[in-house]
Amino acid sequence: MRTEVPAAEAWAVVKTVVVSHLDEGGRQPAMPETAVFRRVAAEVLRQTRGQFAVMESVIGLYPAIARLPERLFDVVVLRFVLGYPTGRVAAIMGLEEGTVRSHIHHARGKLSRDLGCGDPDERRSL
Repeated sequence: MRTEVPAAEAWAVVKTVVVSHLDEGGRQPAMPETAVFRRVAAEVLRQTRGQFAVMESVIGLYPAIARLPERLFDVVVLRFVLGYPTGRVAAIMGLEEGTVRSHIHHARGKLSRDLGCGDPDERRSL
C-alpha cells in the first residue's frame, strides 16, 4: 500500500500470479475461451436460432482481444469484459481517464482492422 497507485500494483500482481500459476500447471490462459463460452451461452438462451451470426462474430472477437498489446488488452478486459466504468479502469491501472479513452480508441481500431469490420468510428459496437 506504499506505492503511488495501489490498485495498479495489485492488478500487476494478479496478472503475474495468474500467469505463474498457469505456467506451473503447463496451461495456457483460458480467458478468450471462457469469455466466449459465457457470452455465447447467454446469447443462446436469449436469442432464437436465427441469431447464430451474432455468436459467430462474438467468437471471433475474443481471440482478437487476446492478441492486443498488453495495455490495450488490460483496458478492454477491465472496461468491456468486466464492465468497469472508465474512471475505475483508470484508477486500477494508474492512468488518467483520457489515457484509458485513448487506449480504448486504439483497441477499437486494431480490433476493427483485425476483424475486417471497417472504420471503428462508424461502428461503435465495442
